[in-house]
Amino acid sequence: MQRISLIGLMLLLVTASGNVALAQEQGATTAAPTVTELATTITSHPWLAWAPLDNGYVEQEFQFSGVAGIYNYVSAPPPPWDVTQQDQQPYTSRMIVRRPADPAAFNGTVIVEWLNVTAGYDVDIEWDTVAQYLQRSGYAFVGVSAQAAGVNALKKWDPQRYGALNIVDDGQSYDIFSQAAQALREPNSPLLGGMPVQQIIGTGVSQSAMRLVPYINSFQPVAHVYDGFFVHSRGRSMPPIQGAGVFSDQQMDPISSDVEVPVLLFQTEGDMLAMDYAPARQPDTDRVRTWEVPGSAHVGRGSPIDATLAAGVRARDTHAAAGLGNPACQANPFPSWQVADSAWDHLRSWVGGGAAPPTSPRIQFTHPATFAPIPSGDTNSLIARDEMGNALGGIRTPEIDAPIGTYYGTSPCNPVTLGFLAGLYVPFDAATLAKLYPSHDVYVARVTASANQAVADGFMLPDDAQTLINEANASSIGKLGATITP
Repeated sequence: MQRISLIGLMLLLVTASGNVALAQEQGATTAAPTVTELATTITSHPWLAWAPLDNGYVEQEFQFSGVAGIYNYVSAPPPPWDVTQQDQQPYTSRMIVRRPADPAAFNGTVIVEWLNVTAGYDVDIEWDTVAQYLQRSGYAFVGVSAQAAGVNALKKWDPQRYGALNIVDDGQSYDIFSQAAQALREPNSPLLGGMPVQQIIGTGVSQSAMRLVPYINSFQPVAHVYDGFFVHSRGRSMPPIQGAGVFSDQQMDPISSDVEVPVLLFQTEGDMLAMDYAPARQPDTDRVRTWEVPGSAHVGRGSPIDATLAAGVRARDTHAAAGLGNPACQANPFPSWQVADSAWDHLRSWVGGGAAPPTSPRIQFTHPATFAPIPSGDTNSLIARDEMGNALGGIRTPEIDAPIGTYYGTSPCNPVTLGFLAGLYVPFDAATLAKLYPSHDVYVARVTASANQAVADGFMLPDDAQTLINEANASSIGKLGATITP
């Protein structure tokens, strides 16, 4: 299906040499940009750099330049998803690359993350969530600055390193995301040290996940540069196709039924509420799968080591450490990383021609979901809950099957400062823990049974299940002592 109708059916394309060329082939909108490396020195390093990395990985940063279109929908709001090009503007952006140093360790799959700018600067949230899995599995990771807020913050942070960056309008972001992938597909691309690419999977989290909706529906059918998508914690709606902003309408904007590549939607309990995703649920198809994680706040937490490293990196570059928070209103610490690891494993296989991921049970509701303002969406009362207050349905994990507290997807705390996105955690008191787990062995047995079942159902990898079992064995839960918090 045609998605992009171009004025006069002609496109101005930027070639790798930087010259402007005319083309009638719509797929040529993804001409490769000009790429140059931004060297890391003693006095200058990439924003949110993780180097030195473990597992034989290297980190490099590149600047890339081209011309990107600015578009509008043929009808507003869509569907149909056809867009027409209104303007073209030059841009210069950057990407951060983390990859195996040894080509033999590369699994052939590149993950390209649309970096999130909700905080006013670029954040690589997907990397923060699953970095340990990506490194042990041999993926290459690329984080792309696709929006004006991200590059403007970079220019302010290090004018000498990032002074050339420029994005005129967020409407350019869709072509920028396409051209980043095309640069990776160039033969002997310096971005990957010449390693051959087998497949490229696009991803984005939260606001960036919502930008993937119009990208998948309108731009991928023309660009054909991504082999699949991992849409992590999207909201009900989508951003405007031009200019800044998070929500452009109050519609339910699904992934199109005729999507050409595999798409895995990864949604949490918090997304149903704070992002009001609940009324936008869509059925699984042969190209779309939705996994739902009960207990988790919006996005969910990464593995303990990834969460620690990410917090340290962010504190270093923003010069701001996380606050202590309100002890009477604890943020939800529910981890989503172990389910996300498995989701990525399935998606890579699916994109490569393997079986589709298993079908996820849906989180249960107390009543049909209805439209609510975004933010802050519906309240926790939408979720059907067990006797301990935790969600029913969805993908079961030890945190839900062997709970040590109640996990809520959203929170009444600090709504002005996006605290509602952090969810709410209410730890069980000592008496409740003693009743649930009269001995340490009882607790470990429940964690083990849940983890093993998740592996059997295809929602957890064996190594991650063993990590959770080891953590349970090392814990003091089921022993005499004070209230336990994770």
